[in-house]
Amino acid sequence: MPLEASGCPPLASSGLPRATSFALRLIAWSLALFGLLRLPWVGIHILLPVTRLQAAAGSALVGPSSLPIEATLECSGADALALCLAAIVAYPVRWRMRAAGGAGGVTVMLALNTLRIGTLGRTAASVQLFETLHLYVWPAVLAVAIAGYVFSWMRFADRPAPSEV
Repeated sequence: MPLEASGCPPLASSGLPRATSFALRLIAWSLALFGLLRLPWVGIHILLPVTRLQAAAGSALVGPSSLPIEATLECSGADALALCLAAIVAYPVRWRMRAAGGAGGVTVMLALNTLRIGTLGRTAASVQLFETLHLYVWPAVLAVAIAGYVFSWMRFADRPAPSEV
């Protein structure tokens, strides 16, 4: 089924090259989602409770924290999640496919962030190891995971449906 028939407008309908149009939509969605996830109400009522659940799950998965630490809004992974979701929502496929990709992205990001919080809690006694993991290793892992997931999803989303083959 052609993209236009699926209810999704073509990328180049604005006269811009496809890549430019996607990049502009990616920027717009990123800003919108970053802004939404930074709203105080969202932070207090959604992100913080989810982060605390992730901390408890991470502790159960990896083991208890070596020192008392507190999972705060900064531990939520909301920025990484916003970037992942923005790339998926900006991609020109059916909304149903975007919703499935977004659900998968949320699942992957929650799982990785839970593991991240758990391992950081476990290494809290070693300041040097904690800082290395917190500032360098885990941000790189999250970035690679986002890119890997989004590019894999895009490849999957671009496959022709069985009826189109």
